[in-house]
Amino acid sequence: MRKNIFALVAFTALTLVGCKSEADDGVGEKPRSSTETNFFFRNGATHTIHMQEKEIRTVTIDGATDNFTYEAPTGYLSVSKSTDPSPSLVIEAEDGSTGSHDICITDKTADGVGITATLTVIVGERDRGWKGNTFTIENIDGDKTTKDAKDYVDIEVPEGFTYDASTLKPDGAGERVTIKQTGTLLKVTAKNHYDETTPITFRLKKTNAEDRVVTIKRVTKFWSTNNDGTVLAGLSSNVYVTQRSFDMLQNPPKVPYTVKTVTYGYYDPNVSPNGFALYRNPIITKIDLNNVEDIGSFAFYNSQNLVTVVADKVKYIDNGAFAGTKIKRINLPEIERISGNSSYYSFPTTLQSITMGTKVKSLDSYLFLKELREVRIASTTPGAISMSSQVMQEGNNTTLYVPSAYVNDWKLKFPWVEQTFKGGIKGM
Repeated sequence: MRKNIFALVAFTALTLVGCKSEADDGVGEKPRSSTETNFFFRNGATHTIHMQEKEIRTVTIDGATDNFTYEAPTGYLSVSKSTDPSPSLVIEAEDGSTGSHDICITDKTADGVGITATLTVIVGERDRGWKGNTFTIENIDGDKTTKDAKDYVDIEVPEGFTYDASTLKPDGAGERVTIKQTGTLLKVTAKNHYDETTPITFRLKKTNAEDRVVTIKRVTKFWSTNNDGTVLAGLSSNVYVTQRSFDMLQNPPKVPYTVKTVTYGYYDPNVSPNGFALYRNPIITKIDLNNVEDIGSFAFYNSQNLVTVVADKVKYIDNGAFAGTKIKRINLPEIERISGNSSYYSFPTTLQSITMGTKVKSLDSYLFLKELREVRIASTTPGAISMSSQVMQEGNNTTLYVPSAYVNDWKLKFPWVEQTFKGGIKGM
């Protein structure tokens, strides 16, 4: 009994001490922490948050009513009030607003007593890409290989600085990029491919100030297209784009995002390519066709150093498209039709493996030469496919692989399949 009485006394003492401790605000309510997005609003309270130029932030005014008011400095901060879902300020730090700025917030208690608190906003300079006095451009995507890609880079020029054209280096750099300054904005646009070891540089100058230096490490511009950008016509240049330009890349260069068709080429030896063409072009060693769906006849005919082709979106390949290249493997997950020609097979002697997806509809005659080791087709509906018995060259030892559960279906649809594919038909 005595132990219980002692415990009750101790609990009461702790409770009384707690009500008067520093853990509450004197009216029985435990204070809440102020943060970068929350201001615990009490009379005389001050709090500081940190922002960057052009940043927008919502700060909850915790403890204020919907009737609170504020006063903010003009020309530095754009401030608006919101009460949904709770009292708050939407603060935008304007460009050039670096420094410390006070927002005075006022409200009234339920008894009509005025409350005033101060929220201080310290605005720091936003990242404009400058590191000290240097601005580095790693690459300008002149081919615009992604949906929102731009073939230029905008640079914000510090106040009072101007571009000095005489500082553009190395010699000939003006043929690789165009540079134009409008006020405090400098636009650097891809003109021709550049991948030399020495970067392009130029300077911005201002009286009595240290020069600012812009460095451009690479300009990517491999390809040319038709006017609306949907047809791949050839190389952008046969001077600035070299075989080294292709070979130095780990991944094949992508064609522009908007391209859907690769233009046709010529097999006639009396037709001389112009150096820009995709066919009979020794410069091209690899290519990523990006969003291309249709490859024209003889498009890459006799481009003898072409080894790697990424064709993830290709649906249609016309006759002779890759004849005379050195492709060893190709994956065609979206392919629907491959056309053939009795004079020229569509693929080269170097091709060892071709993989097709589930959407195959038509495989013509004279597609694959006898050196091909395997054809893989993922389709489980051979009944929907039209395939010529002359799809393979005679004298082959090629194996056709299809989904294991559907081998018999393939044999029923194409009873000649094991005569055409001398390596037989197998499941995968």
